[in-house]
Amino acid sequence: MPSIVVVPDDTDSGQAGEFHFKERVAASLLGDPHFAAQLIERLAWAIEDAEQAEPARASGRFAAPADA
Repeated sequence: MPSIVVVPDDTDSGQAGEFHFKERVAASLLGDPHFAAQLIERLAWAIEDAEQAEPARASGRFAAPADA
């Protein structure tokens, strides 16, 4: 089953950062408006957390993800 993974962009070091979101998704579920809306909401939270971690990684320190 396909997965969606959100990680901070860490292209300078070439290392993969800790992931902030990982979810297995079946294409058949995307047709359900409720599931799709909740998936987008979870993605938005994970993207915000990953964006907050990027400046911390660039400065050499790690910022813990914000509580959802």
